Amino acid sequence: MLEHFLKNNEDMLSAAAHCIEVRQYVPAQVLLYSHIDTLAWAGSSKGKIAIGESYEAWVSTWLLPELVSSYPTLTASELYAARCGMVHTLTGTSRLSSAGKARRIGYAAGTANAQAMDDALASTKFAGQIITLHYDVLLRALRRSIDKFIASSSEDAELLQNLEAAAKQHYQILPDVERNN
Repeated sequence: MLEHFLKNNEDMLSAAAHCIEVRQYVPAQVLLYSHIDTLAWAGSSKGKIAIGESYEAWVSTWLLPELVSSYPTLTASELYAARCGMVHTLTGTSRLSSAGKARRIGYAAGTANAQAMDDALASTKFAGQIITLHYDVLLRALRRSIDKFIASSSEDAELLQNLEAAAKQHYQILPDVERNN
């Protein structure tokens, strides 16, 4: 029943990984953050909680436990703020970050060291305002969190029901058909 949902999930992750590989970092961020939105929507009882609440709840439950060893101070609000900035404006600025309620997120890629970037920022006017995530760490953590999320539906009837309802609404790729033009 979940086959289209799982296929779309893997496609989103593969597309984000490809974007990172070819150094298309902004599209990668949009794909990753909007996909978390999809997961939060799919796992929630539709319409019962606001988008921000469901996003932060999903991140707190599934993603942050996978990131805590690398980023122990990262919060669900900061990831939601990053999502808002990237999805709506293709920037790192959101209402939450502008109001000082969330640090902005900077990104490291390839052989760059996120901790070294944070250390360098510590002696600038941006000290304490930015946290640096490494794309590879974020992508691996998201993959692990999604695997656990999907696996837990076998023991959580409500989650399985929510995922099945979401899967029914997901786009399906139809087999190629002959064109008439």
